[in-house]
Amino acid sequence: MLFSFDETEYEWDHYKKISLSFKKNLRPAFLNIDVESQTKNDNLMRAVEFLKSALHQNKSLSQFKLDDFPQKFIPKKLKKYLYETERTVVNGKTRIIKR
Repeated sequence: MLFSFDETEYEWDHYKKISLSFKKNLRPAFLNIDVESQTKNDNLMRAVEFLKSALHQNKSLSQFKLDDFPQKFIPKKLKKYLYETERTVVNGKTRIIKR
């Protein structure tokens, strides 16, 4: 019997388990670090600015729609580890919901 093991999925599952520690310890540090880029229209910088703005407003990230988050900086191969997807049927059509 062959067994398939996705090491990256295992890593991301671990990150999910320790995410509360990240929130508690890294958010304050992140807010106090100045991040700059030499590249104009840098997608990562858009994400950094969005995250800092949300945190300064004391908003939970769950209060934002998924489409509000800058996502262009995320490599396609990692997206499947960052989003939970759910398939549902609405009016006879299958829809994929990302959370």
